[in-house]
Formats: sequence, C-alpha cells, structure tokens
Amino acid sequence: GDKGEGSSSKQTPLQKLEEMAAHMKKHVEETREATASLRRTMESQQRQYQTALSDFQRKLEELQKKKTSHPPQRIEIGASSLKALKSLAGSASVQMRGASPAPMQSSAIVAPVGGPVKEWLDKVDEQL
Repeated sequence: GDKGEGSSSKQTPLQKLEEMAAHMKKHVEETREATASLRRTMESQQRQYQTALSDFQRKLEELQKKKTSHPPQRIEIGASSLKALKSLAGSASVQMRGASPAPMQSSAIVAPVGGPVKEWLDKVDEQL
C-alpha cells in the first residue's frame, strides 16, 4: 500500500484507534520519564536545602554559644611576677589610703571592695 499523506484516509477505524493508542502510550511514557526526572531534581534540591539549613543552624548555634558562654581567658602569672605585683600593690595601697580610687578599666583585675589589695593578692597566691 501507499504510505504517503493520503494513507491515513485509507485506514480503517480500528487502525486509526490503534495508531492513536500508540501515540498516547508514547506520550504517557514521555510524561513518566519527565515526571521521574523532575522528581529526582526536586528531591536533590530538597536534600541540598536541608543540608544548607542544617549547616546554617549548626553555625548559628556555635555563634550563639561563643557569644553567651565565652569562658574567661586563663592568665598564668609567674612567681616572680606575682611577687613584683604584690610589692607594687602593697606600696600603692599605702599611697592610696585616704585618696579616692581611680576608675579601673574592664580588663584590669578588680580587688574586692573594702579589702586591701595585698591581702587579696595573698589569697590569690594561696590558691595557685
């Protein structure tokens, strides 16, 4: 038979239905493949999003821990330095009696209010 443009008009209704069914099956399979590909892409993006979110939350928690629980830095003072500091504090406490104390900076060591600096340093020395 002739397979040209006019051949579809020579098909029987059953042949036309079979051809339409074949086209539909082909389209259904293409749609399945496209849907599966889209699903894989979306699942991959979902995993990437969840990973990025987890990383962000972990970094945020680490940053908050650093801000809130910043442990004080430990400073070790050698014995000779501690003795020099005691002698300076002893002479300074004698000179400062009766004078109003100067405001201390936040990084300075603060002795208890009302207690002589030398006694406080002695206590620190005992605990070392």
